[in-house]
Amino acid sequence: MIDNAYFYHLFQRALLFNIPKVVDLISFKIGENNLIKIFIFSKRKLNEEEQDYIFSAISELEGDFTEEIILDLGFVVVETIPSDLAPYGSVVFAFVE
Repeated sequence: MIDNAYFYHLFQRALLFNIPKVVDLISFKIGENNLIKIFIFSKRKLNEEEQDYIFSAISELEGDFTEEIILDLGFVVVETIPSDLAPYGSVVFAFVE
């Protein structure tokens, strides 16, 4: 099982300079068999260039592991961030105005 704090640290580093301005929140949830669900919240659908930034961060993250991991990336378009974020795991980035 992947350590949550270790993954959090690696994910923050991978996201450095790779977060498009339209993204409001990024979280992850580590499940069984090294399945990691990643949630990208924004008010609108990310365009291709914005998605490329996220994919770049995900590629960096995958490169940090010698063991096999499965990253399940989900783009969530919402007007406001849900008040209960428990189903989305650990928040690694949040933009607050």
